[in-house]
Amino acid sequence: MTYDQFLGARRALMAQLVRAAFERLSDSDYTPVVTSQHPVSDDDLVGGRTTLDLFAAGVLNAGGLLAPADSSEESGAFRHRRTG
Repeated sequence: MTYDQFLGARRALMAQLVRAAFERLSDSDYTPVVTSQHPVSDDDLVGGRTTLDLFAAGVLNAGGLLAPADSSEESGAFRHRRTG
């Protein structure tokens, strides 16, 4: 298989995958199963709350951008910028 053939095959398979996902999400009976991938640790907490708590409280919004609050990569502090 040449690289061009690979790209064509990949494109077709990705289109099938995206179509299947779209159809599943469009189904009015679809309900996502939300599970935690790992137990909540102290590192997940922001002021005693998880990121999910902040979304639920409306502090963070879907599509919002988190940017470092300072130039130190190790600070772990982020600013939230609302979009839209």
